[in-house]
Amino acid sequence: MIAKSISAKKGSDKIPARGKKAAGTRGVDSGANDSGANNAPGAGNSSAEAGIGGTDTRAAFADSLLAPGIYRHFKGRRYRVLGTARHSETGELLAVYQALYGDFGVWVRPLAMFTETVEHGGEPLPRFQRLEEGEE
Repeated sequence: MIAKSISAKKGSDKIPARGKKAAGTRGVDSGANDSGANNAPGAGNSSAEAGIGGTDTRAAFADSLLAPGIYRHFKGRRYRVLGTARHSETGELLAVYQALYGDFGVWVRPLAMFTETVEHGGEPLPRFQRLEEGEE
């Protein structure tokens, strides 16, 4: 997610334009990319993508698509979905989840891959299936 600098002036609610540094800040980058390479969809390069306080509405939408909770992978292991995140370079939405076995590692996977259907034993299955309370 691309951070925005906020003016250090007391009582000011102005946010500097992309690529500009706020008054009174040192070395704070607003996230502008001089190379222009970060024009990927969802990379935060449009003011229409941000909601109140710089909250990315697509990230909020992704969270609504992928509710936190316990999910079962199509191979049988269980995972706790912690939420979603955004790749810092491409802006791609990622699922953030933790294994509920072994070393309880925390993983990320592209949201599109996390929510896709896979073929297993000749049958289409969701890669991850959310478990209802009581199934957990």
